[in-house]
Amino acid sequence: LTKQRNPDHALKILFKEAEPLQTFYQLIAAMEANKPPKGWPVVHAVYVRDILVLRVGIEVPLRSKNLSGLRLNNHLHFDEKKGLWRVVVEKKELKNRTSPHAREIDRYYSAETSALLTEYVTFHRQHLKGADQCDLLFLSSGSGVPKKDPLSFEVANLWQIVARLSKKYLGVSIGANVFRHLIATAVLKDDP
Repeated sequence: LTKQRNPDHALKILFKEAEPLQTFYQLIAAMEANKPPKGWPVVHAVYVRDILVLRVGIEVPLRSKNLSGLRLNNHLHFDEKKGLWRVVVEKKELKNRTSPHAREIDRYYSAETSALLTEYVTFHRQHLKGADQCDLLFLSSGSGVPKKDPLSFEVANLWQIVARLSKKYLGVSIGANVFRHLIATAVLKDDP
């Protein structure tokens, strides 16, 4: 008999860590140490976008549909007085909107994430397909199979980004929902 590997083993280790978010901060640090050349604007734009997917997802854990549908000047606003970006997702846009516990999401991003958001919106987003045609925060690089709406950043793209980056830098492929649950686990461990 051969001993089979449990496919959930690596994820169970992550959930048991005292600080599960530390793993993702290590992932981000590894990415930041591995910058692509700035001479390739689309590659650099995708790199910054991918770091933002992680940072934005860590600081305000949204469902994949809400995260992929974030729009500038609708959900995301820059507060000039505070120098921070703010995300607002109305209750009617949430999956569990009928729950008595459902509330509008209205939070500020950290100074570090806000600075990266400003850099992305100001310098990098314009290099991605459709930047001049829509206000979606996350855009695709324009490559791959054509979609119904070629400008939309589909939920599947989030899964692919999180899974690809976690596999590359952590050695285990983590999907977007597990990513969100790890964040929730970290929040509960911080404030049981």
